[in-house]
Amino acid sequence: MTLARDMFIADLVLEHSECARVLIARGFDLCDVGGRRFDDACGALVLDPSQTFAEMLSAARERAAPWSERDWPRATTPALVAHIIDRHHGYLRDAVPTFRAMVEHLSRAHPESIDLHADAAELFDTLDAHLDYEEHTLFPALMAHREAAASPTIKRAFAVSHGDHAEIERSLGWLLERTRGQHGLGGACTTWRVFARELDHFERDLRRHAHLEGFLLARFSP
Repeated sequence: MTLARDMFIADLVLEHSECARVLIARGFDLCDVGGRRFDDACGALVLDPSQTFAEMLSAARERAAPWSERDWPRATTPALVAHIIDRHHGYLRDAVPTFRAMVEHLSRAHPESIDLHADAAELFDTLDAHLDYEEHTLFPALMAHREAAASPTIKRAFAVSHGDHAEIERSLGWLLERTRGQHGLGGACTTWRVFARELDHFERDLRRHAHLEGFLLARFSP
């Protein structure tokens, strides 16, 4: 479905869950305004609908962009690292605050979901720390040691990063199990359904992210 300003908020974010980030950042409660049309909801929050809609269109275009077809195994280490940081880390740093906001909403609207809240918070804390570790420790080490055989420093850094990925995948798998094929605790609220859809995209992005880092690991393995 093409984005349109006369859409109801619930229809809009369920067809284009990537736009939830823009709306939540501007104070929209996806459940409370789900039955209102976009322009009306913007008016209630004293927002410029044209500017907000333009940002939503940008988010939709970014989500629709195909994965790069570049021959990444043959790319230089700096080019591959730059792509991982820009495409994958960039997406996650934008997405995590939105995930946190949705989980906070769910914990208030559905008190019985406290275990979801706690486990999701742990996942996103781990993810934030993982991104910082790769950008400030692992990737600088790769830039400083470009020889084929890995130094002890790089081996340790890859081991930490690999352990982080395994923990993140386990936690994400648990959340996906809770959300897939369900209408959500207490009913099929819009926030729950958007949360589930964005978790699916998160999983796909994480797998691609790990796949690209596999090329780096092979490059620095003895």
